[in-house]
Amino acid sequence: MSSGDNFAFLLPIMMATFGVVFLIVARHGGRGAAAWGIGYLASGAAFAIPYVLGALPVVAQALLADALFLFAFVVYASALRSRFGLSPRWRSDIVLSLLAFAAIAYAVAVRGDLRAELMIGDIACTLLLLGPFARGLVRARRRIDWAILTVTGLAMADNILRNSLFAGLAGGDLEGFATSTYAFAMQASGSILALFLALAALAATASDVIEDHREAAERDPLSGLLNRRGFEMRSPAFGPGTAVRGTVVTCDIDHFKRVNDAFGHAAGDRVIAIIAAMLKRDLPAGALAARFGGEEFVLYLPEASPGEAVVLAERARLSFSLLDLAAAGITAALTASFGVAAVEPGDHSLHDALARADARLYAAKLAGRNRVIADGLSAFASAPGARLSAA
Repeated sequence: MSSGDNFAFLLPIMMATFGVVFLIVARHGGRGAAAWGIGYLASGAAFAIPYVLGALPVVAQALLADALFLFAFVVYASALRSRFGLSPRWRSDIVLSLLAFAAIAYAVAVRGDLRAELMIGDIACTLLLLGPFARGLVRARRRIDWAILTVTGLAMADNILRNSLFAGLAGGDLEGFATSTYAFAMQASGSILALFLALAALAATASDVIEDHREAAERDPLSGLLNRRGFEMRSPAFGPGTAVRGTVVTCDIDHFKRVNDAFGHAAGDRVIAIIAAMLKRDLPAGALAARFGGEEFVLYLPEASPGEAVVLAERARLSFSLLDLAAAGITAALTASFGVAAVEPGDHSLHDALARADARLYAAKLAGRNRVIADGLSAFASAPGARLSAA
């Protein structure tokens, strides 16, 4: 076996290996991992046909390989769309691939025209990638996304340039294709681009898996807010040379145990979800919102003064007190209490401000609940229309 044969034999093994790795990653999540895996397995099978199905007529081998390549690129296009949050286009992609295969079958079986087969196949594969590639250019944000798009662009350019520069070297008959310069050029460029694309896509899907697991570990599934761990991980670092500013708001639903006792825990869960949506509805950019457990919530507003935080908290308090919760199976009126405290220069962590906000929240409970209390300022109401006064 020559070095060229060794090279051609290793290509399907490499593609199949990447395909299996992608499918393993897909079991743990990752956008498009399964599609990448299926595409690489199909491409590996296409490259392996001369070795696995060498007893078949050459025309049959060529048609089967072309069908597998077209299928692989349909799936690659799906993987790219998934990567960039685009809607699937299975119908149009399948129609394009079927039309291309019909033209290839005519070129191979009727005319025996190898050059036409290669040209049609490469153009069709390029067109399948072109749509998600172009839209991905608009949506790409991360470096790894740009790496995937770069390799995809090189693959499309390779398809076109290879046809333009090397098609004449392939020979006009199917029998001589396997030993042609064109076949070697296709295998060489294909293996290099497939390797880089696989590495980029694997890095992206692995990053997705890690991010998904991190998100699951740091986010409360009921409220959609951060949990205590997530809040800790995203809180600003305090230390020499840093100047952390902002305000912390704590919130607690008044008499929440009565809700669970009177209306059931399912109704209580709906209340948690409702107030969580209210709290994060008007949050400024960069703010953190967390559920620390039960009916307790914490907000960190990095650029807000205590006065601005009181306004935000009072808006949420009033909206919550005016809610009609009959649809959630709750006939009683519900209220919430809030404590507000600014981050101070001597604080060692956000917990210092959080402790002061908790003290203000406790004061709000003692003062009758359904109110917002901050250092030097409080907002309270037992009926619509809040009033502000010194704390």
